[in-house]
Amino acid sequence: MPTSGAPGLSEASQDTYYRGLARTGVRFAYFEGFDQPSKTGSSVEPHWGLFNSDLTPKLIAWNLMGYRIFSGGPGSTSLIEDCPAKNTTACSTRPAGTLLFVGDARGDRVYRALLSFNTAGLPDQAVVTAVRLKLKLADIAGANPLTARRSLLVEICAPSAKPAGGHPGVAPLQSSACNPAGLFRDPPNSGWYTASLVPSSFSSIDLQGATTFHLLLSGPASQTARRAYLQFFSP
Repeated sequence: MPTSGAPGLSEASQDTYYRGLARTGVRFAYFEGFDQPSKTGSSVEPHWGLFNSDLTPKLIAWNLMGYRIFSGGPGSTSLIEDCPAKNTTACSTRPAGTLLFVGDARGDRVYRALLSFNTAGLPDQAVVTAVRLKLKLADIAGANPLTARRSLLVEICAPSAKPAGGHPGVAPLQSSACNPAGLFRDPPNSGWYTASLVPSSFSSIDLQGATTFHLLLSGPASQTARRAYLQFFSP
């Protein structure tokens, strides 16, 4: 089952085809390993692979390996919470644009962020065994807010607690709706910050909708810098 070259062909159709075939008693081989652009016998010939010609996995390959990557796309959102430092329940929320802010802002305010990924593509009976959240650092505004006493934390939020939208004035999530899920370890690897979520958070992964993560700093706001926040590329 190729993924391109004729109407109706896609990575999703290839994945569905092989999933259905695997549920039968038919003996079969996955054909073939990699796309081969040099095949020109017909329009579908270059597209039989489970992997692309640049060696990146297609959807069926990710599924066979038991591994799935989620990034920005339809059903995903990135929001910034702008909160008073002394009352982080009184936040305003706005779309993140190309950058996410997390840390201390001018005017005795703090930034936090919300990331929502469309995880409905996971099988409804999926058993989650590990979750990693990766963020790419774009810049640091002012001083680095990460110190020996402060860490970058991630919470995972209950499906019923998702924000209603990404416009100013949208009510922020209540802290009780999000539970600690992990922290980002330093030092970052080539600008990438990675958090491995704790197993107790896996039950909050939404197999039928979007999964929302809350990014924030631990500890009190910095008292020595007017600005001290991290800027991450939005997914």
